[in-house]
Amino acid sequence: TRSIVQSVPAASLLKFYRDLTAILKEASESHLAEPMLSQSILQYVTHAYFASVKERQSPLMLTRLISTCCGSPICCRSIFHLHCDKELSSMKSFLHFVTARWKASDIQSPYPHFVYLHKDLLVSQRRRVSIMVEILMTWNGFAECYIFHYKAWLMNSSDNSKNPMQLTRAHAEQEAAAIDAIALNFVGQLALDSQVLNFAGSRLARAATKQDKKLNTLALLRCTFQRFSEQVQLDYCLEGSADYMLQRRFLAPSSILSKELIENYDRTKLFEHFSSARESYKLNDCSGAGEKVFACGLLKIAGLSCQVFVAAHETIDSALEVFTLCMTKGERVDTYVAVEGSLFAERICDVVLEYSMIAVEKVITAAASKMRNVHLWKRLGSEFATTFPLSEVLMDELRQCCHHIDMMDIEPRLQALLTEETNELQIPWDEIFKSFDRSPLFHCIRFDRGEEINWVVYSREYDIFIDIVSEQSSSMTQKHFRRVRLLLKDNFGEQNIAKNASDQFVSFILNWVWDDCWLGL
Repeated sequence: TRSIVQSVPAASLLKFYRDLTAILKEASESHLAEPMLSQSILQYVTHAYFASVKERQSPLMLTRLISTCCGSPICCRSIFHLHCDKELSSMKSFLHFVTARWKASDIQSPYPHFVYLHKDLLVSQRRRVSIMVEILMTWNGFAECYIFHYKAWLMNSSDNSKNPMQLTRAHAEQEAAAIDAIALNFVGQLALDSQVLNFAGSRLARAATKQDKKLNTLALLRCTFQRFSEQVQLDYCLEGSADYMLQRRFLAPSSILSKELIENYDRTKLFEHFSSARESYKLNDCSGAGEKVFACGLLKIAGLSCQVFVAAHETIDSALEVFTLCMTKGERVDTYVAVEGSLFAERICDVVLEYSMIAVEKVITAAASKMRNVHLWKRLGSEFATTFPLSEVLMDELRQCCHHIDMMDIEPRLQALLTEETNELQIPWDEIFKSFDRSPLFHCIRFDRGEEINWVVYSREYDIFIDIVSEQSSSMTQKHFRRVRLLLKDNFGEQNIAKNASDQFVSFILNWVWDDCWLGL
């Protein structure tokens, strides 16, 4: 007790002395006729003190004294916390987390780095068995992280004055065995290493659905995986102490994308595209206070719920880091299951990782395809330059990613112009399409396809392509048009804009014909 008393500040020493003598006096007067200190009184003091510890503000030094003198030490360890958690508030959150998991109560302390947790294991009128855990949080400048020093005592107290009972030897041995079993079960739950993993997993699972602006999600992902290897996490699952398992793999887009898609792949643009089109891919931005991280939504794999995170690789410019957080809920994931379409059984953790990577690859491929389509649309449209080498292959690729509308259905005047069998107007179509290219409102690209001519007219105002195919003919005025259609973007939804673009196109042709007739007079 000397070291405990010496650790009390001088200003609090008198109060500590009064608290101690008051509780001893109360115990001795209640328990024995003569005021004397004995083992029986110490048992009663411990029993009475922890019976009321939840209802009143307990003196911290008394708690420490009684735990040291009357408790049996059952555990004493130190653990390092995650390097990314450098704030004391995060340590407090961790303590609240383990307190709730252990269903314990915390004893308030005037010192921010010093906490006591108390949990009753067995309570009766005569006997009280409880656990007292002392936690001291210190910052280690060399390791650059917080260190948890914790001790645990088993408090086995009794009050024979209220319900005197003579125990037989057999009964006493049974009671002792039951207390040992309860204590050992709780000691198994005291594994704070696995609780650090569970705390990190719970924060990541929460961040995947609702972004925490103060949390550096990517740093937490990397620190957690660096601290707990896959084998260590499997050992925790084997013990039943882990509720989460975090796996990591690297993904090189060049290994999954085609040659055309990899041409326009850029990781920065990919993440910008994810940010602007999260709903299309069912992504959540969970970056928080750190670099960009996207969660791919909740996946059900092998009966387990999983969250998949995608982030930029730390050193390789184009590569990605994929983290899979599996909610094991204490279940083992190193057992084998049958996989549909496979002749061999696989471990659950391997199945989870495989299907997670497949889901990410699908999202990356879909996004790369969309980025490629946008690139083609701009290259042949708003950013078109005659210096660019063009090929029919690029135009065919653009057609495959567009919505098509037959222009004859929405513009009856065009049908009258293109289906004029008598050729009375003598419309010089080659000249008209050349004039499209000279207009500030359009540009026109021509492709010769053997027996066909393909004109592609782009409307700068409406960002729409008009795709026209006609037969090759020696006559400049007699053309047989096989197809006239509008090419619209995938996300193009307003039909009135298509009508306006069609009206602009036909009006340009009619004005050109009118001007040509006027000049011919």
